[in-house]
Amino acid sequence: MLSPQLQIYNYVFKKLQGYGASVIGVKDIKRTIPYPFYMVQRSQNTKSHETLDMYSGNISLMIHLYSLADDELKHDKYLRIADKIVSSPFNLDGYQVVTLSVDFKTLIDNTTNACLLHSVLTVEFKVY
Repeated sequence: MLSPQLQIYNYVFKKLQGYGASVIGVKDIKRTIPYPFYMVQRSQNTKSHETLDMYSGNISLMIHLYSLADDELKHDKYLRIADKIVSSPFNLDGYQVVTLSVDFKTLIDNTTNACLLHSVLTVEFKVY
């Protein structure tokens, strides 16, 4: 059985596919990818002892969305898709998952030859 962190990563990665934007992992960020695209990144995992035989954990995941700055409507559409995916209930193999928080930040990124919108969704899940 896969760890809850990897299961959440795989679930979000697969759910983001099929909406018209490419989805990549951190290892692919140096490739040339058309805008808009998502980059899914595993972040942090904290395990807590609840009872003698029960553990829970908080798992953080980051979703980066990159798109051209002159297409704010498309950027907003893909941001809402990502938010809906991580905010909707889902099950893992052997674990229960609850979304605790979703934090959005959007920056102007001018580190490339095009002006980009770069949003970061930081999601925290509670896993039992």
